[in-house]
Amino acid sequence: MNFHGVTSAAQVEMLAPPPRLVTDEERQRHRHRWLAIAMTVWHENFLQDVYGENKFFTQQQVERNTAKTANRARKAFILAQMEGPTTIDDNDPRWGISFRPPSPVHRAPASNG
Repeated sequence: MNFHGVTSAAQVEMLAPPPRLVTDEERQRHRHRWLAIAMTVWHENFLQDVYGENKFFTQQQVERNTAKTANRARKAFILAQMEGPTTIDDNDPRWGISFRPPSPVHRAPASNG
């Protein structure tokens, strides 16, 4: 702060406003404490919601892990295929991993002729 007509640091300290009693850090700690209390109360009162939420996220994790495993297998197959024709023969079981049959939605309609 600029104080006009002040010649010493002691005078500046006397004129400066007092330090804040509640700092931003204290405000953040208070907010986190109340959030923790609110979540505890919610967990106590709505146990079924908590179980449903945990079940949902567990299922999501299982699906993600399954997809990652399938993608890794497909990638390994493609990399092995790119190394050369002697790496994979026509009877290799990894052919089934790489190519899935088309879904019924995308199949061409059967002709009645």
